[in-house]
Formats: sequence, C-alpha cells, structure tokens
Amino acid sequence: MKAKIFHAVDIAEIPKELQKMLKTVEKQLNKTLQSNETSYHVLNLNTDKPQNIDCCIESVNDTRLMLAEIDKALADSVEFLNGFKNYVVQNSQKSKEDLVKRAVASHKRQMTEAEPVPDPIPVGHENCDTEHGHSHDNTAITKEMLQRLAELKDANKG
Repeated sequence: MKAKIFHAVDIAEIPKELQKMLKTVEKQLNKTLQSNETSYHVLNLNTDKPQNIDCCIESVNDTRLMLAEIDKALADSVEFLNGFKNYVVQNSQKSKEDLVKRAVASHKRQMTEAEPVPDPIPVGHENCDTEHGHSHDNTAITKEMLQRLAELKDANKG
C-alpha cells in the first residue's frame, strides 16, 4: 500500500516543482525503455531454455510495473496542473473584478467632482441669449438672404 505525501510550496514555485516531477518521469521512461529492450534481447536467446523465458517474463513484468509507476506520477502531475490552473483562473477573475470595481469608483468620483456639462449649442445659435429667452436680434436679415429664399421656394415648386 502506498500513501501520497505532499509538501507545501509557494504558488510561484509550482511550475518549477512540476518540471522536477516531469524530469523524474522522463528518467523513469528511459529506464522503462531499457527494460523493454532487455526483454527484446532475451527473446533472441535460446527460447528452448525455460530460464530464458522466465528472464523475459520478469523483464516484461518489470516494464509493466514501471509504466504503472509512471502513470501514477503523470496522474499526480495532471492533478497539480488542474489545481494550479484553477488558482490562476480564480486569481484572474478576481483581478478583473477588482479592475471593474476601481473603474466604477473612479467614474463615480469623477462624476461628483466634475462640473455638469452643458447641453450642446445648435449651429447658428452661438450668439443667442439663452438666459433671457431666445433671440436673433444680432443677426440681420439681408436682401441677399431673402432673394435666396425666394429662389429656393421657386425651385421647390417646379
């Protein structure tokens, strides 16, 4: 029976720890390949001898057991990576929420500090007296303007 033993590491160290785990898996895979190669070469020997077949059985079984250990190590790696991913996603979501909160607070602060923006003034009304009623007293209607209006009126009839 085996038990998993974990040790605490700083979040920033998780990628390095995972790299160490994967490097260990790589070494185990190399050993497994060598064991498998041994099985292959044993079969080249005289297979009429039971001890050669026993040696091959043992080598193949060792390879199988090593692969089981590698599978467990890779399963642990996936478990750690999923946990790390969840942390990163959760932390990213918190950062986004904090950013939105700060933006809303900044906007509210600007709205209370800023002077109200007046309504836009229509073109041609820049000189109008808006406080004492609407007037165009400072704009004189010229003879040319009246002639132009008459021309436009006649053009619309035709």
